[in-house]
Amino acid sequence: MDTVSCLEGLSVDLRISVTTVRRWLNKYRSLDLTEYLKKERRQGSSSIITSEIHNGLKSRLDDPKNSFNGF
Repeated sequence: MDTVSCLEGLSVDLRISVTTVRRWLNKYRSLDLTEYLKKERRQGSSSIITSEIHNGLKSRLDDPKNSFNGF
């Protein structure tokens, strides 16, 4: 099996693009394992759901009289 078909098969199995698999592979090859496994800090805005919103949603989900009727 050649590298291209292996990457394509892996991308299908993981349900991600071949580009993502290649990016992961290039990153793995260029870094040691410890650096590769470090969680990257994402750029951009922080979470949209604040703790206040989260707690309100949790309360509503836990309330059988006022629960959501769908999604």
